[in-house]
Amino acid sequence: MSRFKAFLCSLLCSLLCFVPLCLLALQGQLAASPATAKAEKVPVDTPRPGDYKNILLVVQNPDPAFLLFRFDGMQNCVNGAVFPKDTVVLLSGKPVTLEACYQAAGPAQARDALGETFSLRIDNYFDVPVKTLSNSAAGFGAVRMGMNDFGQIKNLESLKQFVFDGGESDVSPAAAMVLVRDGGLEGEALASLRAKLYQNFLRAAPAELSACFTGAAQASGTLTDLTATEAPVYQRIFSMFKHTEPDVRVRRIPGIQTKNGYELNEESAQLAEEFFI
Repeated sequence: MSRFKAFLCSLLCSLLCFVPLCLLALQGQLAASPATAKAEKVPVDTPRPGDYKNILLVVQNPDPAFLLFRFDGMQNCVNGAVFPKDTVVLLSGKPVTLEACYQAAGPAQARDALGETFSLRIDNYFDVPVKTLSNSAAGFGAVRMGMNDFGQIKNLESLKQFVFDGGESDVSPAAAMVLVRDGGLEGEALASLRAKLYQNFLRAAPAELSACFTGAAQASGTLTDLTATEAPVYQRIFSMFKHTEPDVRVRRIPGIQTKNGYELNEESAQLAEEFFI
């Protein structure tokens, strides 16, 4: 046998032994991959220092409702204040109502006026149609409320949609919107009812905030200045709320009703500092 033929025979024998071993090793790696993937833990994106946002929510139902919220991932809390539409605020140092700001230049100007009034940073505004908010909030489900929670409803016809059992009734987000619209309340009384409703829903299912926020923000009828770079901050905050139930407080902003509108006072400033700074 020539040296060349001997070399070929030796190479062939080596390949016949080596290739099956490689295939067996590859098969073992593929079989181990699913188990390895399952064993790996997905890291939780926890809040970071500075992960808090103050937002202005405006809802038309049918008149504009103004709500200021703070979502704080580090402190694990949700704070909110409801403002009557005729709340007197400062814009370029001059008194004007929130509704006048909104009608003149939309939610951005209303946001700026509240920020100036309380020397407060408000990160984003969301002007959401009431139907959009109702649909986005459907995941919160119904909350149990008593007759006293409805306040001094003037239009008792609006209560016929509720079935009261022992003085209490289950209220869905859609039913709450109808109650706000048709209950016949105005000013302080209406703001107090809104505060009670928002507080009850947020306390009942804070984990739903992420889906509600995303649905409302992405809806075609929503006006917002939210940017793509800010969205991850909100998601980290809401992720925290899913894992640990936040402290939720929603109040009507303190003030006094006068002929010029709903005038803010020292109590208003104290609540704003406690809730949003």
